[in-house]
Amino acid sequence: MRKIEFVSGEYYHVYNRGVDKRCMFDTSKDYSRFLESAYLFNDEKYQHSSDPLDKMVLLTGSHVFGGEREPHVEIAAYCLMPNHYHFLVRQLREGGIPRFFHKLNKGYSRYYNLKNKRSGSLFESKYKAKHINSQSYLSHIAPYIHLNSLDLTGELWREGVVENWDLIELSMRMYEWSGHNTYLTGEQEFPLMTLDFFKNTYKDQDDYLDYLKHWALREKPALLGYVTE
Repeated sequence: MRKIEFVSGEYYHVYNRGVDKRCMFDTSKDYSRFLESAYLFNDEKYQHSSDPLDKMVLLTGSHVFGGEREPHVEIAAYCLMPNHYHFLVRQLREGGIPRFFHKLNKGYSRYYNLKNKRSGSLFESKYKAKHINSQSYLSHIAPYIHLNSLDLTGELWREGVVENWDLIELSMRMYEWSGHNTYLTGEQEFPLMTLDFFKNTYKDQDDYLDYLKHWALREKPALLGYVTE
């Protein structure tokens, strides 16, 4: 893939998967650890500590001390799947995207390899990225990212085969490892996502759900007709 020159203020769809398509998340603890790392590493001032109490203080006090952070990126949407991840991010400082994903991939790989007594690369590559270069693209990419969780249910949403939309909505609400529920409720354990994107892109939750439904019914623009994973 051609090297991307990331521009601060622009949005990018960043994704990666396990080497040989292997699973990267085996337990709920793995998913939680990855999201905690995504929050902690998204701070220029963060210094890794081996003391678990330090991490706990940063996470539990995140809503209070969030203003003191210097984030590399704005995380606007995400979905973690057993063998890959998707993020929609906006670069906030020069070199922010490469620095953030380097720290995130490296830190999680270290944790996963130590836990599973393995060595070597965990990820297929450092990451892949697509520049979101239009408002239409931007409006549709977050629903696409969150819809990825349906791949675990057998729903043929990528083919536009949707028989029960209520069931699809329920399945997505039940999936813990994406930003979908935060879009609907505004709630999150720690402020991993910045909700400014949601507020500036969709009129309200119903408007966002309409975009989801259009995606699943193949009423999406041709520019989003690619499948990344």
